[in-house]
Parts: sequence; C-alpha cells; structure tokens
Amino acid sequence: MTMNNPDTLTVSDLMTPGPITVSPSAQVDEARSLLSERRIRHLPVTDADGRVVGLITKRDLEGFSARGGEATKSVAFIMVKDVDTAGAGDPIGAAARHMFQTKRGCLPVLDNDKKIVGILTEADFLRWFVRNTSV
Repeated sequence: MTMNNPDTLTVSDLMTPGPITVSPSAQVDEARSLLSERRIRHLPVTDADGRVVGLITKRDLEGFSARGGEATKSVAFIMVKDVDTAGAGDPIGAAARHMFQTKRGCLPVLDNDKKIVGILTEADFLRWFVRNTSV
C-alpha cells in the first residue's frame, strides 16, 4: 500500500521486518560474513529472548580489522552496547529526527515486550522516497 503522507506514517510502515541478528557469543568473522552475504550495514545483537543487547556495524568491523583485531573474538567484545531503539508505533518523523540529530544509521525496532521486530535504516527512508515521489 502506497502511503504518501509522511505525517501519518509510523516506524512500522517503513522498517524492514524480521532483521538478521546475531548473538553476543558469535565470532566477529560470522558477523562480517552476515553483513557481506546479506549486503547489510547494521547487525543487531540479541539475547536468547530476542532482546537487543548491542549493535555491530560494517564500520565497526572495518575499524576493528584495521586495528588488527582477531576474527575469532566474540561480537560482545566490539559491539556497541548503548543502542538507541524505536517502537513500531512511533511516528516516523520522530524517528527520522532522532536518527539525524544523533547521526545514527539505524534504529532497531522493538515491540511492547522489548523484543526486536524490525530495523529502521537510512535505506528504508530512501526506499520510501523513491517509491512515493516522482523524482
């Protein structure tokens, strides 16, 4: 369904549902492979209950490798632990402002039980724009 009025959109309207995730015990090499194979730049780290405990980005992995980091280290060693998130029902404008102001490339999207249900990325905003404008 095409939704042209951004004032009525929620995070769930733009997010990518069912994101690829990894556990904190996964090896850095596994995270790198997932990012490469799936052609994604953000990888939420979740516990056994599906709650976000961290985030790994392509940039994090590139920096870790450039510093000579070991590929066998666990994701928990390099993940960002203080992760900004959004709710599925949050207004898309608020999420966009937050991402812009904090320079975040993504927001994991949580349900009412704080479990991950999606991810909102810069690419989701571009996809919406391309599909809903004549530019």
